[in-house]
Amino acid sequence: MSEWFVDKQDQYDNNREIEKIGVLQLSKKPLYHYTSREVFWKIIESETLLARHIRFSNDMEEQELGINLMKNAMKKENMEMDETMSNPFMVCFCEKDDLLSQWRGYANEGIALEFDFMSGLGVDGVVSPYYCFTVLNNDTFSRETRQSFVNQYRVWKDGRIEEKECYMGIIATPYHVIYVNKGKKGREKINECMRKIQDTVREDKTIFNQQMIGLIPYIKNDKFEEESEYRLIFDLSKQLQISSWHILEDKYIYLDAEGVKKPNIRVKFGDQLETENQTKIDIYYNKNKENIAQVLSDFSNELNEKDKEKQSVSIEVKNTNHINANAILISSGKYQKDICGMLRQRFRQKSYVDGEIKIWCDGHLPIRRIIVGPSKDADYMVRSIKEYIKTKYWMHDIKIETSKIPLRT
Repeated sequence: MSEWFVDKQDQYDNNREIEKIGVLQLSKKPLYHYTSREVFWKIIESETLLARHIRFSNDMEEQELGINLMKNAMKKENMEMDETMSNPFMVCFCEKDDLLSQWRGYANEGIALEFDFMSGLGVDGVVSPYYCFTVLNNDTFSRETRQSFVNQYRVWKDGRIEEKECYMGIIATPYHVIYVNKGKKGREKINECMRKIQDTVREDKTIFNQQMIGLIPYIKNDKFEEESEYRLIFDLSKQLQISSWHILEDKYIYLDAEGVKKPNIRVKFGDQLETENQTKIDIYYNKNKENIAQVLSDFSNELNEKDKEKQSVSIEVKNTNHINANAILISSGKYQKDICGMLRQRFRQKSYVDGEIKIWCDGHLPIRRIIVGPSKDADYMVRSIKEYIKTKYWMHDIKIETSKIPLRT
């Protein structure tokens, strides 16, 4: 373990514990990220998202609201809050797919991306690589350099804890924000969260302190409640010791917004080394779709038999409850693109399966739909996107459509 990392309770474990006691909530539906056209193209070209430092969100009082409420709550417990323990960046999502206020506020003539964060959740008892986000852009690192950036995270498999490697990465999922106000109701809501955490951690003040501070990035003014917002939070203080933050200096991306430079970090899905080297491919399908199971079984048997002598690739078919009925998920690996192409060809044969089969590829942005916002050239933009995604094999089954909200002229 590199000395650069804090080898303690990581953000994923911390948030999952808070989730279990009913303070943070996951979404069981797709979530939507609204953005400008310019940023949209950067997202799909680089296959990354940008997470902005929470102190530079559109609501400039937001972070202070959370800090003040948390300080007051912890003061009653005779505890001081150390603000240096938090260095959060966020990616924001909305629960609604075609919301006028979102178009106006965040994506005028822009784009909404539908994300499915649930497809890999619980697959075979293991957290999907969808939930392994590399916070720092490691594409420019050599293999040898990346080996020195190895962090460990834990997964549950076959009844036991198993260690896996992740490169400058964390495990995270979007959680619903906690809507509060500056008055009595806001204090009461934070106090309720505090009581739930206290009942769980009992006398462990260190974990209590961590979990309370970990809630701050999720606190938002209830005047924005219509948005029903979810946040993907990356707290670098959980990743790097403060003495090592200097390595971030060339990794921040500053975007100019009306003369203000706002710091961002890259969010990349999946493990790049696994994509380069993993020769075993797992293919997941909905356990209730026997016709799909038969196609996949025939395919894996044929390919494994054909490749038996070379032993360059192996296929294993698995079922899960977390995949849509007419979809399959291909795990990350060296031959993912080849397997994806062969399966698309196989499922085009109508004699195999009735209906359209969506093929998704793990380790890539889990985008399922792209909505072009109200604009004069919306149809033209749709055509442009459809042409572009032909160059990205993992995007071929994404649905492209226009907003149903009429354009005001």
